[in-house]
Amino acid sequence: MSWERTFNRFFVKYRLEEELKRIEHWIDFREFYHNIYLYLRSPNMLSESLRCGGSNKDTCLDTVCKWNDECERYDEESNAIMAMSSEQRKQFFDLFVLHRPIQGNQNWRLKEDLLVLFASNDRDYVFSDVILAEYEAIKSKFDEKFQSDFERRKDIFNEILISKSYLLPEKWKNTDFECGGNACRRKHLIFLADMFEEGEIAESDFKSIASVLPYGKKYVKFVLEQINNN
Repeated sequence: MSWERTFNRFFVKYRLEEELKRIEHWIDFREFYHNIYLYLRSPNMLSESLRCGGSNKDTCLDTVCKWNDECERYDEESNAIMAMSSEQRKQFFDLFVLHRPIQGNQNWRLKEDLLVLFASNDRDYVFSDVILAEYEAIKSKFDEKFQSDFERRKDIFNEILISKSYLLPEKWKNTDFECGGNACRRKHLIFLADMFEEGEIAESDFKSIASVLPYGKKYVKFVLEQINNN
């Protein structure tokens, strides 16, 4: 089971590459929106702007029309972003513009969620009316299987501790896993590692899910080293 493959099929089926390009355009065009001079000096427009002078009125008009079209496109993209909540807009900016992980957020599919939300808000996107429902459907199907496999580990946890002690870092080996707090978080990470080793989740999913949890990034690195050595 792989969320990455599931989402990639969804991405292709619903032509989300087009929406990703819309986001990239919004990012690239922000500095030019209020300044046609900067737009004309940009690398992709410089050759055209140099020809815009003297008797080249058609070239000048075409260039201005192109800038105006870009502005209209930017407005549409901005409207799709502004339709999000203030928190979602901040998350969108952090992930897509700054490429910065969001501290404390345990939604491991947040970037996909925001891409689909942007698409659903984009009035120019052909699947805007159905994309959210279709996306929730594939998430629900994945999560149902994932949760079933995850919950099953509660009944066999002691067996996992005995047969797969190599999944426990040295500092975890004296943990009372009946306690809550840190012990519970460690237990959940061990569940994920066992699911990965048993082939119930893909490596990419193990990394994505575990990495948003406390201790997760270090634990992922530890588990991959242990499995490679065993």
